[in-house]
Amino acid sequence: MTTNLAIYGAGITGRAIYKILKERGETPIAVFDSNPDLWGRPFDGGLLVSSPNRLHEHSGKLVVACAGGTSLRKNLHEAGISWIDYSLNWHYQWNHIALPLLDQNLEHTLERLKESLSDEESKSILNFVLNNPNPDSETIEKQEVCDDYFSAFESWGIQAPNVLVLGAHTGEEVSALSKRSRPPESLTLVEPDERARVRLTEIVKKFGLERITKIVPAAIGGQSGSGILSGEGPSRQVTRVGDATTTHTDSVFRTIDSFELGTTGRKAVITMDIEGYEIEALDGAFQTLQSGNVAWAISAYHRPHDLFHIFEAFEKSSISFEFHLRMLDFGIVDLTLFAIPKGYTSD
Repeated sequence: MTTNLAIYGAGITGRAIYKILKERGETPIAVFDSNPDLWGRPFDGGLLVSSPNRLHEHSGKLVVACAGGTSLRKNLHEAGISWIDYSLNWHYQWNHIALPLLDQNLEHTLERLKESLSDEESKSILNFVLNNPNPDSETIEKQEVCDDYFSAFESWGIQAPNVLVLGAHTGEEVSALSKRSRPPESLTLVEPDERARVRLTEIVKKFGLERITKIVPAAIGGQSGSGILSGEGPSRQVTRVGDATTTHTDSVFRTIDSFELGTTGRKAVITMDIEGYEIEALDGAFQTLQSGNVAWAISAYHRPHDLFHIFEAFEKSSISFEFHLRMLDFGIVDLTLFAIPKGYTSD
């Protein structure tokens, strides 16, 4: 049993990993998060969320349970944390992707996915996910990762002329786009959390992208309508039925088709990380999928079956796609499915 064990990340992944640790007989004694809105708020097990400024007080092991990549690792090392465990993140991801394959119907989907992957790196990533239920942290960190969605697109010769970010969260995509040699013509950031939108406004201004950027206060669903925004931090979720036990605010659902990207002939890139609502969102993207003018990057690990059902949604389209899998440098937990219409070229 590990003593002096702490978690970095108080979102949905952090809570899932807390449960895994408890099942293993481990009891975290502290939880940290970089979001100041969460400091002092209750976490599971009677813990309160602490600021990373207090990391120097922690002398044990730290399980990283959030996005962050190389910058996060650098910050943690500077805070004196030299032992970082990513293996629990992988355990969480493996349970959401590999274990559902016990369903025989998904075995057939898996075979079609393997045949559809367009490069050897994608096939290698899929094999690693499926065949490594408990790799150690060192093994995970040796895997190839991409810095962000757009560096992956550029590796396939795709620029981002018009970008729609679904689930803009804390603005990683804005930072990534600011580093590109050619900025997009338009950038639309969709985020239901008001506090997150305030931070996004600051980030957009910091990188000088105000002229091309529009921030939209909405959640993405299969149909338009009203919803309830529940939870805390970047992992907040919008549902059509509120949970009376959770702090929540009203929100609005929009469909992907309502943004009319691709259907007007404009080439576009859509990134989507909306905490497990990706499948529902694709139900409202029929016209956008059929346009053949949109390249997609979709998080595919939040819920069981996500990877396979997202792939099936693209299979149903009359448009043929090239598929790639990449692990993004968000704490080695963000497995992303890229779908690019065959013959797609940037404007």
